Amino acid sequence: MLRHFLLKGIINSQVLNTRIRNFQYSLNDLRNKPSPKFTDATLGKEGNYNTKQRAAQNWCLARMLPLLIGDLIERGDPHFSLILTLLEIMDIVFCPAITNSHPAILKHLIIQIFEQLRELHPNLIPINKWHHLIHYPEILKTLGPAIRFWCMRFEAAHNIAKRRAQANGNFLNLSKSIANHLALVFTSNLLKDDMFDVMRLVIGPRESERVRWVSIRGWEYRENTVVLLNKSSETENFLPVFAKITEIRVEDSKVSFSIRLCETLGFDGHFHAFEIAINPDNDTQTVKFENLPECEPLTILKSFSDQNTLYICP
Repeated sequence: MLRHFLLKGIINSQVLNTRIRNFQYSLNDLRNKPSPKFTDATLGKEGNYNTKQRAAQNWCLARMLPLLIGDLIERGDPHFSLILTLLEIMDIVFCPAITNSHPAILKHLIIQIFEQLRELHPNLIPINKWHHLIHYPEILKTLGPAIRFWCMRFEAAHNIAKRRAQANGNFLNLSKSIANHLALVFTSNLLKDDMFDVMRLVIGPRESERVRWVSIRGWEYRENTVVLLNKSSETENFLPVFAKITEIRVEDSKVSFSIRLCETLGFDGHFHAFEIAINPDNDTQTVKFENLPECEPLTILKSFSDQNTLYICP
């Protein structure tokens, strides 16, 4: 897709790199933001699909691409629609909870993206992972959400050994050195009282009961981040309800948020995000963390060229 838009003169590597470098990423994406190292030569080379990014960076790049370059592309562009279909597939595959209808919807989207690929890129030979995708609907139907057993967690565990190998000064028996290190790390983790505590609470700097940030379930909540109040299936207009955190309080290990409601205007398919509006005059209210639906803390985002319209990408 990027090669197509390069040949059409819509984007080039300089535009893409500048936008990747200057885009305001969410707090969760900062550690995995893409590297601005594209060149016109690599983008324009036919058959070269290597973005030279890590898997997590590619994931972030794909999710943020509509906000990065969507303003440069006409709505309904078939090549851009290919990426939007892929994002719909990713929404289901990476979803932490699914309904009985999701595998059927996923199957339809996979057929749709194969047809789009065949029409737009008839000479493209799909890689083997595209064949794996065919089996995802049946896997989700049998085993549940795929993100519960995805390989990225194993990759993160391997990363400990990779970093140790790079920093290790002993090359006579590298495997033994790494094995000793991993054993020490594992033992240290087992000695922690909260090793198996799913709701592990970490509290940041505080002033009395008010704190700057808290980490729960490994998710970090700060002031000005966004929480989900109601899912789309729970509202009359079938749009989710979001709220912006204005203050965080912890009392007796119980976390509560002072929040200001956001108005969800709709889902913008071209930017693959919910458009919201915040009225600063709205009264704040208090909600306990335990009463919120399971959802990662969200960040208010903006497209690269429009700083007035606010978006949320769960």
